[in-house]
Amino acid sequence: MNVAALLVGLFGLLVVGRALVVGGASADGEGFRRDEEPMLYWSIVAAGTAITCFLLYLGISGRS
Repeated sequence: MNVAALLVGLFGLLVVGRALVVGGASADGEGFRRDEEPMLYWSIVAAGTAITCFLLYLGISGRS
């Protein structure tokens, strides 16, 4: 088990979850709004989800 990758992956889950709840895919929740720029918003959410899944996979499988 790779603890560092697992912790970063769990943090990534929080970030993606916050983006889905708030509706903004930036640090302050105001930059890339779901209702104003949907294509950019969903591409950021998709990339964040892919990276998070990869990090969780690395963390659980123990590969580095």
